[in-house]
Amino acid sequence: MSVTLVKDGSTLTLPNPAHRSGPKSIAHQAIGLTAGGVRYVYDKGVTVYQITLTFEMLTQAEYSNFMTFYNTTVSESLNTFTYTDSKSNTYTARFIDEPRITKRMSNVFDVTFTLETSTVPL
Repeated sequence: MSVTLVKDGSTLTLPNPAHRSGPKSIAHQAIGLTAGGVRYVYDKGVTVYQITLTFEMLTQAEYSNFMTFYNTTVSESLNTFTYTDSKSNTYTARFIDEPRITKRMSNVFDVTFTLETSTVPL
């Protein structure tokens, strides 16, 4: 099983994630406080969903391909891409934080990142 990330003809295939957390729903709201101390909330009426994926024991090639996709293809969080999970469900997604990288040993890496989607990931 594997997952794919696709943007403008560039395809990154990663093994099935070792861990997945979420989905977590996030409501987009602007919260403020007036000069008189009154709290106000503006609800933009948009909810997004976040999932966190951890890939363990990636090879140097898989890790390098991931970093190229993250840094160059989608420009970190700037651009959306198509995420296809191991069950062939497809979502429009974006990275919302910098990936957390752990080097296990020479040329072996664990990578954890969080994706944001507009539909609930199954």
